Amino acid sequence: MVALAKGDLDTAKAKSDAYATAVAPRKVALEVWQVHESAGLIALHEKDYAKAASELAQANQQDPRVLYHMARAQRGKGDAKAARETARQAAEYNGLNFNYAYVRGKAKQLLGQLG
Repeated sequence: MVALAKGDLDTAKAKSDAYATAVAPRKVALEVWQVHESAGLIALHEKDYAKAASELAQANQQDPRVLYHMARAQRGKGDAKAARETARQAAEYNGLNFNYAYVRGKAKQLLGQLG
């Protein structure tokens, strides 16, 4: 995630692939979700919106941050209806998750852009 934040996609891909390889034998749900989340975020940065949406759909759907990024991917691939619904879910998230504080404003802004 740090490499991705710095814009170093090559390092982000390498770290993500290494993590996916390490996680595969154990199949711990949280770790599998994180693998899909990181792959989805990398695809989102590459503007491969279909892959991003596919990967994020396999990430933790109870994480408003994942929902927000999924809405961005859906918007990018041209599915405005799904993007609106997913952005609404992220903006109006009702659960105990600290990530909500980080994405609520962004999700509401995205929802406003989607109409």
